[in-house]
Formats: sequence, structure tokens, C-alpha cells
Amino acid sequence: MGIKYDREKKHYVVTYHRRHPVTKQSRSLRRQGIKTKYEAERVYKELIIKMGEKFNENLHPLWPDLVEKFLDYYANCGIAKNTLKNYEQCIKANTFHIWGKKRINEFSTSEIRDFILDDPL
Repeated sequence: MGIKYDREKKHYVVTYHRRHPVTKQSRSLRRQGIKTKYEAERVYKELIIKMGEKFNENLHPLWPDLVEKFLDYYANCGIAKNTLKNYEQCIKANTFHIWGKKRINEFSTSEIRDFILDDPL
């Protein structure tokens, strides 16, 4: 565990170190000035969660971010502006209320299939 007591400053220093699963670059988080051992253990657990979230952000973007990249790509491919606007309106109107806060790895093919089959049209 990355919990150490600094005797000079009389507080705990908490560090967490991990390599990125894809790029293998080293990343670390550090918190200092923690008064109790119990609080230091709690902060250590929070650092583990926070590091996982940071890695997840890079690997799996949110659905709205991916839609923006898709629309930018199509805009650069020479698609007509009306077509692009229709794509944007349809995607946002039909999917953002369901997947607006989800990362792309959080919904499955069966969820997409159910969404398409449950369409009232």
C-alpha cells in the first residue's frame, strides 16, 4: 500500500501508482496532509477508483463524444449539410436520452438490438 507517515510534518502521505493498460505509461496520484490512518486508507481506495476512471475515459469515450467525432468525420467527407443535420438530429433525439451519460463499452449489442426493435415506427 502507498500509505506512509511523515514524522517531520506529522501527517500521512498517500500515493497510488499504476501503468496504463494500453500505452503502458506510468501514472501516479498523490495526496498529502491526511491526519489519521483511517482517513489515509479511505483516500487510498478513492485514488484507486479515480485512476481507473482516468484510464477508462481514454479507452472508452462517452456516447455524446463519439457522436461528435462521427459527425465531424462525416462533415469532412463531403456529406451534404442537410444530411449531416438530419443525422445529428436523429441520433441526438433518439439515443441521447438513453445513452447520453454512458461510455461506449457500457451498452451491449442486445441493448442496441432491443432499442431498434422497440422503435414505435
